[in-house]
Amino acid sequence: MKFLINENQLYDLNEGNFNPETQRWNKERMALKKYLMNYGQSMISKENGKEYKVIFDSFISNSIGINYCVCIQYDSMLNDIGDIIYVRALDKFRPI
Repeated sequence: MKFLINENQLYDLNEGNFNPETQRWNKERMALKKYLMNYGQSMISKENGKEYKVIFDSFISNSIGINYCVCIQYDSMLNDIGDIIYVRALDKFRPI
């Protein structure tokens, strides 16, 4: 007799974790946030005046045809990094 779900899948369903890739995605997201925190250049957004850690990405820029960067909001006073990772045009930022 073949079962549609196994014990591990039942355990995950009971814990409320319906996506088996969630743990891996969380680790990858944290790795990207740490990379931005360590190697990103601090810049100020021209739109809202908030500080961001910004890394220019030539691959994305060459693919789209506009200078784009990967960035995350950053508070230098609290040394705190935001939760949302953005892809924005580089010309929307100015150096500190």
